[in-house]
Amino acid sequence: MEILSRRLEDAERNFAEGKYGICFQATHEIIKDLAAVTALPGAQPSKRNQRSLQTDQHLCADGCICKAAVVLCVQVLFELHRYSLVDDLLLTYYQSLTSLPFEVFVVWLQLKIHLKEYEQATTTVRDFLSHEQFVTTRTEPRLNPEQYSAIIELLVFHVMVPLGGQSIQEAMQFLQDNTRLVEW
Repeated sequence: MEILSRRLEDAERNFAEGKYGICFQATHEIIKDLAAVTALPGAQPSKRNQRSLQTDQHLCADGCICKAAVVLCVQVLFELHRYSLVDDLLLTYYQSLTSLPFEVFVVWLQLKIHLKEYEQATTTVRDFLSHEQFVTTRTEPRLNPEQYSAIIELLVFHVMVPLGGQSIQEAMQFLQDNTRLVEW
């Protein structure tokens, strides 16, 4: 993993220098190498191939290089204006958008907000939140209260409100009915 970490640092340096093509190639290779390492026996590979970054054996703990590499790759695709490749990339290594780790999901959601793809964002966020107990084998929710609030803020104020009309009423009702929010 130390070698992969150094490769990721080099990719981050290329990103900072605006060398997005080089960064994309390096980051994508890192992700493929990570998927090959983490796809342990008994793992649930994604539907598109036999590689997966999400398995019962590897649930991307805090600071995991998998999340950092995937986030960087998505950011590079954004900088290269290759937006249409993002979902395909993510679905190559994760079973669905709703199974993405929080950090990756937030970057994906911010991309959809930037592209004004509000309908897809609304549907996917709702699915992400409703499936959160089914994604991991853990008994506790995968989102802590701060993460949950961050997703809700993006959904309500950056997705539903810009949709206007009935979505504003739905956003208000959603906030009123939501029992998991700590404060609003």
